[in-house]
Amino acid sequence: MVFLFVAHSFVSAQEKKVAVVTFYANKYVGTGQLSDGGSNASLIAALAKDPDFNLTGIVDDFHAAFFNEYAKLFPFTVVDEAVVLQNQAYKDYVTTDTSSILYYNSLLYPGYNLYMVSRLYKKDLRKMIEIFGNDIDGFLFVEVGFNFAPKFAIGGVGVCGISAFTTMSLWKKDEGKVFSITESAMSKSTVGMAGGFPVIDTKDILPMCKEASGLLLEDLNKRMPKIIKKAAKKF
Repeated sequence: MVFLFVAHSFVSAQEKKVAVVTFYANKYVGTGQLSDGGSNASLIAALAKDPDFNLTGIVDDFHAAFFNEYAKLFPFTVVDEAVVLQNQAYKDYVTTDTSSILYYNSLLYPGYNLYMVSRLYKKDLRKMIEIFGNDIDGFLFVEVGFNFAPKFAIGGVGVCGISAFTTMSLWKKDEGKVFSITESAMSKSTVGMAGGFPVIDTKDILPMCKEASGLLLEDLNKRMPKIIKKAAKKF
């Protein structure tokens, strides 16, 4: 009986279908972890307009890792991207959450729209349920981002690195959150800080982001099976 119950649970999970409805990277580096976290506006603006701060390769690498490796580890089916990206209602829907910094400073994987969801803001989720709810049981929101993070500092003077993170949030069509996985990795390279703020040229930020994201992917490749197994039990 125990075997039959486990088998039934596994089959039921396998029958569930999940759609990835957004896949993007933040086109800025947050400074909220630094002592002077409120002074990042000018840096964000500079990076958003800087053609050399091109995160395309990073987004491509995370996208390939997710669909080629991680998606196969979930005990449910992650549907083919074409189901989402070729849906006309999906293509036509534009988020109304234009107050977020992400709305103006994000790099989307080609074909995706920018959607965000939280316990307080669920309009984008409700639209996805309206579009796909008859065929899809859950919706994944995938984000990649970067933060300056101190390694050593006294009185605003010290060194910091760049931390790359990814968040994968799964929501059900009853609007409940199943899980939110956030993992991060710190660059080995560092820069000096003065007044609690990194002393760095914008041209030097991208190499540190690439280094941190590469280390994060290495870490995820080792840990995702265990992470997914634990998180997916909630679905």
